[in-house]
Amino acid sequence: MMSMKMMIKQLVGGIATSSILAPVMRRSLQSSINIIYYHRVGTPPSYYKSFFSGCTYERFERDLDVLQSYFQFVSLEDMLLGERVTGDKPAAALTFDDGFSLIGNGVMDLLNRRGIRATTLVITECLDNRQLMWRHKLSAVLAETPNAQALRAYNQIASANALPTASSPSEIIRVSFEMPMETKDELMDEWWARCGMQPLPAYLAAHQPYFTWEELRTWRKNGHSVGLHTATHVSCSRLAPDAVDKEIVAPARELRTALDAKVLPFSYPFGHRLPPTIAESLYRDGMIDCVLGIQGYATVGAPLHRLERANGEVELEYSVLGKPALMNARRAMGF
Repeated sequence: MMSMKMMIKQLVGGIATSSILAPVMRRSLQSSINIIYYHRVGTPPSYYKSFFSGCTYERFERDLDVLQSYFQFVSLEDMLLGERVTGDKPAAALTFDDGFSLIGNGVMDLLNRRGIRATTLVITECLDNRQLMWRHKLSAVLAETPNAQALRAYNQIASANALPTASSPSEIIRVSFEMPMETKDELMDEWWARCGMQPLPAYLAAHQPYFTWEELRTWRKNGHSVGLHTATHVSCSRLAPDAVDKEIVAPARELRTALDAKVLPFSYPFGHRLPPTIAESLYRDGMIDCVLGIQGYATVGAPLHRLERANGEVELEYSVLGKPALMNARRAMGF
C-alpha cells in the first residue's frame, strides 16, 4: 500500500510536469541554482546492486527528455560564472558523483548528441581502477556472498572493533556507516577476504567501474569537466581536521595539475558537510571553486561554498522539478 508521503510526492510530481503549468514551473526555477546529480547509469553490476535506483541507460535518456523540456543545460563552470541563458527555460547543470566511467556505457555520446556538457566528480584513489570504493565493496560482497556467511563475517569484524553489529545482511548497509573513516577501507578489505571474494585487482580488472586518467582527458576534450569527490569517499562531517589535506587538498591539487583544470568543483560524499569555517577556507584559498551538497537547489546569490543539488535518480519529477518550484514559490511569497 502506498504511503501518504509517496502519494503526495507523486501528486506534486504530476502537477509539476503538467503542460499547462510548464511556464509557471520555468519561471519559478529561474530563482534557484539548478544543479542535478546522478551516479551510475546502466544495469547494476554486483558493486552497485545495493544502491541501484533503476537508472538504466533507457531511463536516463527519458529523464533527459523531461529535463530538457524544462531546463537549458549549461556547463557547471558557466553556471558558477553566472552566465545568462536566452529563452524562457532556466539554466541547469548536470553532475555525476563517484567517478564511474561514462564513456564505455555510451553516456558521453548521448550527452554529446544532446549538446549537454556535464561534470564528473571523481574519487581520486579509484582512478585507473586502482581501488574499489568502500561502499561499492560492500555491495559486491552482499551480491556475491551467501547471506549467512556475509552476516557472520561482518559481525565478527564489527565485534572485534567495538562497532555495531547487524541483524540482517541488508542492515549492514546502515550500520557500516559507523566505521571510522580512517579504517573503513581496511575493515572492508578484511570482510572481503573473509567472504572468499576473488582478489580485488582481479575484480577491478574484470569490471573496470571508474574513469581512467586517459578517459578523463577524453571526457574533457569532448567539452565536459571534472571535479573532486574526495580521495576515498569519506563522510566529511566525520573527517578529522588533519585528514582534510589527504582527502581534499592533495587530490584537488593533483586533479588541477594533471588535467590543467582552471575550475575544480567539489561534492560531498553522502552530502555530509565539513564544518562551515573549513569549507569556506578551502574555497577562499582557491583549493576548490564550489562546494556541492544534496539538499535541493540553492537560491540565486548563494555562496559558492554552500551550493546544493537535486537528485535525478529518484522521483525525478518531484525532487528536480516539483519540490524546488514549491520552495522557490514559498520564498517569493515570504514564507
